[in-house]
Amino acid sequence: MAVLPREFFCNVDFDIRLGMGESGKTQNLSNAITEYVHEIAPHFLFAGDPSDTVIVHHEIPHAFFNYLGNQDLDCSRVRIYPDISPHSILVPFGWDAHAETIREKYQPGTQPLHPEFDGVKQANSKVFSSRLAMEIDDVYSEIRIIKDKDFLIEFLTSCSDEELLLKTEFGHSGMGHKRIMPGNPLPLSWVTSVFEEGCQAVIVEPWMKRKFDIGICFNVSKKGSIRNIRFHELINTAEGSFAGILVENNHARIKPWDSNLNETVQRVGEELNAIGYFGPVNIDAFVWEDSSGHSCLRSLVEINARMTMADPVYGLWNKLDRRGTLLWRFYSSRKLQLPDNYEELVQQLDEVKSRIGGEIYLVSPLELLSENGPFTPKKVSVAFFADSSKIVNTLHNAFNRRFIKRSSRK
Repeated sequence: MAVLPREFFCNVDFDIRLGMGESGKTQNLSNAITEYVHEIAPHFLFAGDPSDTVIVHHEIPHAFFNYLGNQDLDCSRVRIYPDISPHSILVPFGWDAHAETIREKYQPGTQPLHPEFDGVKQANSKVFSSRLAMEIDDVYSEIRIIKDKDFLIEFLTSCSDEELLLKTEFGHSGMGHKRIMPGNPLPLSWVTSVFEEGCQAVIVEPWMKRKFDIGICFNVSKKGSIRNIRFHELINTAEGSFAGILVENNHARIKPWDSNLNETVQRVGEELNAIGYFGPVNIDAFVWEDSSGHSCLRSLVEINARMTMADPVYGLWNKLDRRGTLLWRFYSSRKLQLPDNYEELVQQLDEVKSRIGGEIYLVSPLELLSENGPFTPKKVSVAFFADSSKIVNTLHNAFNRRFIKRSSRK
């Protein structure tokens, strides 16, 4: 029996819709969030094979695919929504009611089973992952799960001299996190708005001095077996927002924590199987520094039971024969001063890397096409690849000096 190609549906509003409860099935999101979702899809072109497709909402100019071809990089084809490939297997970013409505358009009998939505929602709840984190290591007993707005305000008032991180039950670091600094006014409007928008719980954590962040990808089968465990270093902002991924064969910084991380993966897999979830999983972890200057591991920060930006990164790394070091950086396009055509871009990138070695690839398009004409997407992905992490870091720094606008440098 022939293996059907995959078709990726990047419903990256998945986390936000989970927090809407029942209304998330039908409620329209704000124009800003909807546009963000539509612009992210082209960043997943390397998640699959050349025989696979990615559903996009904006046409991608042929010049981008010509550029990739000239770099000997094969990526998936695209379908412009609402067009689909009915004889493919739908692979959504995350399983929710929105993805299910898309799934119904594919050939009956060809689509694999997916977990029940209740299990998916519980698996992605920060209440679930926070409780599990406290069971795994009692050092995190200071985590608080608060379900009442007034009690949260009262609790924060009593901790006004502490540095804290607030997280809504659903959502990601870019939407749903709030850092509180000692001596600063309490974020009363933020607290009020998240509960008014339907948030059922806010997780309060002590702020930890992170040294570096870790991502662990794996798959849980329907029977609970764990497969394809992969470690990578996450590049995050100070507030924890995603900025990139570092992949290499021998992660020297992660290696000392391998045993603890693998134990956490097994425990998370067991708990997910118990609630009926199966499919892709990503765990966030980090190494932090205590008051004595010792390095400590927090092996479970959050569970993302869905695809992540690691999927296209590993897809690209596979195309590069899984060797050397690959850094995928996620930039705000307004902070970059890039050429407006690929010929000039190639010339300028060659000038940067000629002195260093390695490769620099633009892995998302410079522009997208809408009914109103071409426009610049808000995010740009750039990949840095070389035989060693030292060369990759040098390439990355040289790129930043050349292309980040001076007004955006700290």
